[in-house]
Amino acid sequence: MSQANSNKTAMYIGIAMFLGFAIGLALHFSGNAHITAYVKPIGTMFIRALKMIIVPLVFSSIFMAILSLGTPEKLGSMGIKALGYYFITTAVAVLIGLILVNLFEPGNSVNIASLGSTELPAHLSTKLNNQQGLYGTIMGVITTAIPINPFHAMANTKILQVIVFAILFGLVALFYREDSAPFVSFTKSLESMSLTLTHWIMKLAPFGIFILMLEVVANTGFDSVKALSKYMFVVILGLSLHFVFLVLVASFKSKKSPIFIIKGIFPALMTAF
Repeated sequence: MSQANSNKTAMYIGIAMFLGFAIGLALHFSGNAHITAYVKPIGTMFIRALKMIIVPLVFSSIFMAILSLGTPEKLGSMGIKALGYYFITTAVAVLIGLILVNLFEPGNSVNIASLGSTELPAHLSTKLNNQQGLYGTIMGVITTAIPINPFHAMANTKILQVIVFAILFGLVALFYREDSAPFVSFTKSLESMSLTLTHWIMKLAPFGIFILMLEVVANTGFDSVKALSKYMFVVILGLSLHFVFLVLVASFKSKKSPIFIIKGIFPALMTAF
């Protein structure tokens, strides 16, 4: 997808979010929220399509990225730097999370059951209940990153485990190119096909996001926003602080201005949001 097309898609997604929110409120206060039941399946299918492509795209992309290093020798210094970068950024992310969670205690104001769920998501529950501190949290992430069964990890969309497995498989392919040639050919094709399918799905993103926003707002009004506002604030604040840290690191290493870096990644940020 070209930069121009990415920018257009990001703009359309922003417009779709605003329209979905505005029309959803109108339906909510006019008592016509039931209308969204007819279009909700479209939003559900969009989300399922996105989830469908995540694992093959992540696995094939990471595997081919490792293979593109060229030689095991290049992997040595780069691997050490990558591990160091991973541990530092993970430590900073966890530290920011622990500080903000202890300062604001966002989970105390949220009645998850009233919003349609009986338990916290696993990652949120871990952050709120983990009393082991920074070291224990980081080691927990690292330990669980190694999959017991990679196929189970793929089936349950455990992305960190999928990434670790892809890296390890990529290393094997890097050292044993002749034996891994058939699998490399398959994965290269899988990557190309996954990227193409992702681009097709993202063309539908504005429609899918419009319907998702419309359905949620029409049926809950401001209730969902009020109930989760504190949690949303803490999450956005934490992500923003970590984002600033990462942009400064990237700016320092690439010798480019932070504005240049932000402009380059803006379409991806908008799509993720």
